[in-house]
Amino acid sequence: MSKQGTEAPDQPMPGKALKELFGQSHDRGRAGLPVMSLSMGRGLVPRNQDERRVETNLSDEQHRLVRAGELAYNMMRMWQGVCGLAEEDCLISPAYVVVRPLNGMDPKFSEYLLTYEETVAQFKLLSFGVVDDRLRLYFKDFERVRVRIPSPPAQRKIARILTTLDNLIENTEALIAKYQAIKQGMMHDLFSRGIDAHGQLRPSQAEAPDLYKQSELGWIPKEWTSARLGSGITAIQYGTSAPSHSEALGSCPVLRIPNIEQGQLQLNDLQYQTPSPFEIKCFGVSEGDILVIRTNGNPKIVGTCAIVTGHELPMLFASYLIRIRLNGSLIASSFLASFFATDRARSFLERRATTSAGNYNLNTESLRAMPIPFPSLTEQGRICEVIGGANRQLSLLNTDLGKLRIVKTGLMQDLLTGKVRVKVDELEEVADA
Repeated sequence: MSKQGTEAPDQPMPGKALKELFGQSHDRGRAGLPVMSLSMGRGLVPRNQDERRVETNLSDEQHRLVRAGELAYNMMRMWQGVCGLAEEDCLISPAYVVVRPLNGMDPKFSEYLLTYEETVAQFKLLSFGVVDDRLRLYFKDFERVRVRIPSPPAQRKIARILTTLDNLIENTEALIAKYQAIKQGMMHDLFSRGIDAHGQLRPSQAEAPDLYKQSELGWIPKEWTSARLGSGITAIQYGTSAPSHSEALGSCPVLRIPNIEQGQLQLNDLQYQTPSPFEIKCFGVSEGDILVIRTNGNPKIVGTCAIVTGHELPMLFASYLIRIRLNGSLIASSFLASFFATDRARSFLERRATTSAGNYNLNTESLRAMPIPFPSLTEQGRICEVIGGANRQLSLLNTDLGKLRIVKTGLMQDLLTGKVRVKVDELEEVADA
């Protein structure tokens, strides 16, 4: 995105204390207004959409009123920038602080200003508490923060620029969510109906029952077989003990949980050690191996995996991972890794995970017991080609999203600090007056 309508500053923007720009509101709630919560990155959201909400028996009148154009902040999380602008009159918890823009401050610009990283860093310095989770920012300390402020017309133009970019980000996020939902439904069909020799998804079992047979996976195409993952087709093994710290002169990377992200191996956070030939033989990875996360505090992370491919070897894998080595004449790594991401596989793995000390754990026996479908290698390839196309589309959208976020960060740095000034012509001055 170009920085149209901006120019280099002639002189620094004036600095002011927030005391000059915002006043505190203590108005009590009134019946009939929506009840909102504050969410990091989302601002004020309907209370029933907030996953962190705490149930309360407060009446409407015991809530705090936030008028349209006012802002609320969470005094225990303002060091993280948890603040939001009210688009309409609403109610919030009396534990939140409500502030009203003064002296021509644009409300939307105010929201960007109060959630900007440099402002938030000052909030943290002025918050009180022993540990981060207990830090509180009282209004008397909020008032002390100093910021640089452009003219009200410039504020409104900056808010319009950043809002346009936020809309692009929101639309891209919505597209990603849409394609992810489409992909998940497509995965269900691909792993239960497959793709026939003509490159078409088979009719469903209800439409063409003669094309299917029963299996422990449910209905599958007659040409397929099903088997347990460990029934002679794979070798499944735990890894080596991860080094407690990286050896300065270690020669061999050790793959750990942080190296598996969104189905890919990430090699930007590696630890090293110098293994013996025996360790390389036992705990080394080969092209086509699948590494599965076997323990994590989040059950949705347990069982996620990545394929070792296109990386310089040797590499070892740590004990928090399980290595699956396949019989390539029966099943392709890409096919099995994709099956691991299906709802059917996820449900199986989550049921088999045990809990201990707050962690969810999978063992090799559970993996060996997982039933998997076996189309021919040719059909596996056709299925993976379709999934690959969907993954490429999502990758492009995620790349676009990342670029938009970088642009927004840069624009906020330029516009909110006055490094780059927006151009406000006379017509805008009159319209905004």
